[in-house]
Amino acid sequence: MLASYARELNADVVALQEVDGPQAARLVLPGYEFCFTARRHPQNNGFAIRAGLPYRCATDVTALAPRDALRRGAVVALYPDTPNEMHLLSVHLKSGCARDALDSPGKACRDLAAQVPALEAWIDTQARAGRRFAVLGDFNRDLLHEAGGNALWAQIDDSDPPESNLVNAAEGAPFRNCIPGQSYSSYIDFIVLSRGLSARTVPGSFQRVVYTAKNARRTRLSDHCPVAVRVGLQKPS
Repeated sequence: MLASYARELNADVVALQEVDGPQAARLVLPGYEFCFTARRHPQNNGFAIRAGLPYRCATDVTALAPRDALRRGAVVALYPDTPNEMHLLSVHLKSGCARDALDSPGKACRDLAAQVPALEAWIDTQARAGRRFAVLGDFNRDLLHEAGGNALWAQIDDSDPPESNLVNAAEGAPFRNCIPGQSYSSYIDFIVLSRGLSARTVPGSFQRVVYTAKNARRTRLSDHCPVAVRVGLQKPS
């Protein structure tokens, strides 16, 4: 069933979360190649890359997972060493602190707050290198409606360096539940783009692929479903 929705999505690159590795991912995404984190756990982050698209797997962002108690970040470089090069980070951040201030009491918010410096460091490293980049995945955080001044978005979107002036692809888009009748009211899965990459996005291309109630009920589909955006590439000279 997930494979049928993957065909509907028809993406060149998919950021994945909570997947055991390439063997499992291939059941849903045949015809793709994969980069996955090396954490010894059934919940890994990774990428599926359509076969034939140039890519290079990069080192895990282990700073997001102190003692491997949380999920590492997976990184892939697309079109490496060409004018279309871009660097993508797949994340699955700590759950349980969706809107509360990051300095709120409780382990969930403390764990999430501890991940923010590592996330910001990766973003700033890409920005200082002048790279186009994006962070994709399950932020477990309502970036569009955070409470308080201690907000995750404010920390990562500081425009210093300039390429880290970020754009959330869901900004201004209507919210759609994955399954009819769900009570959620906002996104926690996001595609966050660097300044240079956001300039290449196709206007109005943000979408969410949702499940039918019948399919979700019959196969107990996840309460997460894909969000997507289209990015234009520079034509070879």
